[in-house]
Amino acid sequence: MGETLPTINIIKNFHNIATKIIPEDLDTWIVPQLLIHYSDKIRYLAVKAYGEAARGNTLANSAFKERAKEELKSAVFTFLFKSEHHKSGRDINSYLLTCLNRLADRILCDSDNIKKYNSPICPGCKHIGNRSFLNPEDKALKCDTCFKEIARLPTEILLLKDKLDKDIQDRQNIELFESRLRIHKAFALHSKKGYRCPDCFRFLPESLNGEYGISCPFNDCEYFGKVNKLESMPHPVSMCQRSMISLQSVPSKMVGSAESQHRELQDIFKAENINPDVKMEINETFGVELEQLISVISDQIKSVKRVNSSGTMTQKLLMYEAYQNILKISPEEMVSYLVHRKQSTDLPIQSRVYQEYIKLMEETLPVTLKINNKNHIICDLLDPNLQLFDGKSEFEAEVDYNYIIPNKTSETYVGGVNFKDYGPCFIGMIIDLIDKNTNKSIKSSIKNYTFSQINVNSDIKIGTAVIV
Repeated sequence: MGETLPTINIIKNFHNIATKIIPEDLDTWIVPQLLIHYSDKIRYLAVKAYGEAARGNTLANSAFKERAKEELKSAVFTFLFKSEHHKSGRDINSYLLTCLNRLADRILCDSDNIKKYNSPICPGCKHIGNRSFLNPEDKALKCDTCFKEIARLPTEILLLKDKLDKDIQDRQNIELFESRLRIHKAFALHSKKGYRCPDCFRFLPESLNGEYGISCPFNDCEYFGKVNKLESMPHPVSMCQRSMISLQSVPSKMVGSAESQHRELQDIFKAENINPDVKMEINETFGVELEQLISVISDQIKSVKRVNSSGTMTQKLLMYEAYQNILKISPEEMVSYLVHRKQSTDLPIQSRVYQEYIKLMEETLPVTLKINNKNHIICDLLDPNLQLFDGKSEFEAEVDYNYIIPNKTSETYVGGVNFKDYGPCFIGMIIDLIDKNTNKSIKSSIKNYTFSQINVNSDIKIGTAVIV
């Protein structure tokens, strides 16, 4: 037909125009009008398929609408050109409703059939407030987080003891770090079999049992006694789920460290001889997800401009612009992070988005913000009215053998419902990096940085003392 036919009810008039429709009309006006006609039904089925996550103007709702769009296009094509059901007088409305219902059922079925399993988690990390999954090693369970903390905490304790007379608060931090070090040493490599502590009711691995008995390693418990008087206790686990093999899962037959296992698994998926149809499907799916993500961010920007006050509009718009910019630079990683909630690289995408936001904010200054009905001219990123940074922080460190400078800020972040101590504050923005020996800036040698560490180029010697 090549032109849009205005209809009050496309379903009611469908049989009258069926013989005039050509395949090109499906994208230009048929499917768009069907999406409008079935909008209430699509919203209902989105919630049925994805649950409460699809209620309202959410990404899950938009994702189902996109799937419904493709389903309707395929159904109409089959109805008109492939099976020619319109010639037999078959009802188009019931046919399309059946297709939409089956789409929701397929999505729901895929979700329900996800394989669920229990995976052991570290009791020590759980006590501190983290969830660390364990790797089998010989007949024991290994916690990579505990091993990393065992390597890190002694240095932190020594640094605090060196300046003990300068800060009374350090005494409490030393006690905290020493108690955590005991916990991490107890669970870095421990047995799966264990007992229930009669005082704190936590898991005591059998591997802690010594000649005179077993001692509870947790900092708020002082139990010590013989294991023959203790009740056995299953190892703490966490419910996990996976529907298929992915770059984030580890096959049980693969041995070695978790990092090397993931590398081997990624190598499997990087094979050049992937089937063309699978490759086309992957590219098509990614294209749909990327397009949808771009659309959602664009819609959010329009919403901010429409309903937000001038007090927060600038910050929100710049944050969405930061998302857009990183999306253009790293589309695959942003789709993985925002759509699938997975990190696909070692360099956290959150820190890159935040750094882009800081850059945009700095380029926008000076800016006028309305706070408490008063206009404030912001000329500096450290302006307290901007509420971006609490101030400047400075620390000294050394470049390690991986060309990494760890975060050693003296300020710590304590937050959350349980006021958990998260350790050194996040690295928000690096003002300068000074070579302590030459007192010259080497900021240009920064490769990248995250919230917790700075990566420098190999032109900086290992062991170089720096001021951050």
